[in-house]
Amino acid sequence: MSLRLRLLIILSLSLTLLLGGASTWMMLELRKELNASLDKHLVSSAKLVAGVASEFAKQTSPTAGANILNILTKEGVACEISLLRGEVVARTENSPASIGKSNTGYHTQVIDGEAWRSYTLEFSGLRITTADRIADRHTLQKGMILTAAIPFLIAVIGSLIALWLGIRQGLAPLEVIRHTLSQRNPVAGKMLPEATVPAELKPLIATINALLERIQNLIARERSFTGNAAHEL
Repeated sequence: MSLRLRLLIILSLSLTLLLGGASTWMMLELRKELNASLDKHLVSSAKLVAGVASEFAKQTSPTAGANILNILTKEGVACEISLLRGEVVARTENSPASIGKSNTGYHTQVIDGEAWRSYTLEFSGLRITTADRIADRHTLQKGMILTAAIPFLIAVIGSLIALWLGIRQGLAPLEVIRHTLSQRNPVAGKMLPEATVPAELKPLIATINALLERIQNLIARERSFTGNAAHEL
């Protein structure tokens, strides 16, 4: 495996793990914040309905206040108002039949095979429950993850390309040294220049020059010995 490929793999894995870990943590935090925000929305919707709940207490039909509730609550949020003894005063069209039978506070319950997140409060002898579907929350989370995943993938791909170009450019002096050595005359006495290479490569150049100097000295001794031997013969 080449040094360039090895560096690319190591740096790419490190970058991917770092960005992946940071993105995972961010997604978990965003999901928690989203659920908290939706829970607060249920509370604010319940309190909004409680502000006019006394009007609903005067209604005799369970669906008489449904239109008003549909205006007060946003699309996808169900609401039910019932008396403490259990009689339903008003209910939105998307509210399941037994959503308001829980105690006060937050609850996660499955009704008719569908999961709901609800909040219940008691006010002036009434029980007010607001709820939304867990499936709707999952849809929002998937959209949020998809929105964040596309820039993440673009960033990873762009970073890998930048890494490849950076490694290629960073290792260019090594290629210059290789090319210089491949074109060098074996008996040439010229040393490799140290001023044109990065500081990290200067020890390598110094070592190569020391080796070349020893080779030149060895060649000079061999020439001297060959000359003397030829003279004696």
